[in-house]
Amino acid sequence: MDTLLIISSINKNTIQLDFYINAIFYFLKSLENEYVNFTHWFFNKAITGLHTGERKFLLYIKDQYLAGIAILKNNMDEKKICTLRVSPKFQRHGIGTKLLEKSFEILQTEKPLITVSNLRYAQFKKLFKKFNFKITGIKKNYYKHNTSEIIFNNELKTSMKIHCLFGSKMCKYDIKKYPFH
Repeated sequence: MDTLLIISSINKNTIQLDFYINAIFYFLKSLENEYVNFTHWFFNKAITGLHTGERKFLLYIKDQYLAGIAILKNNMDEKKICTLRVSPKFQRHGIGTKLLEKSFEILQTEKPLITVSNLRYAQFKKLFKKFNFKITGIKKNYYKHNTSEIIFNNELKTSMKIHCLFGSKMCKYDIKKYPFH
């Protein structure tokens, strides 16, 4: 039996949530090889985003196995699929398609921002063509030296963190950088 779970906020059942977070992390852990600081991003951005309501996790369960995952970011600045992975054992079974279709529904767009490493582009090319995703940019050395991140459907917004010290209080400003056209 196939099940699609949506984890959309931190709830009171922390034991169940911890189980899912651990399962998701270990499913995605190999991404540390492709994305420097993946572990830091996962726990400090993705999990924190569950608390704020900015992120949702889609889990595709097939025959009691975690078969695929999408991590979505939905805020005023971005409608983005941050992570899309299907277990090699379950690839070419339509799971990526189902995760994308549900992502479109949640993000309320059929053209969300998504990026893919040039090392994995061949794996995603057919799926992205199916949904008419368009390459809108390429960033060299963006996540890892000697690789490029291929950007689809929108511009990748980068942010700079500026820290300042006022007396004994630390404040942080997040400045979004948008390219000029």
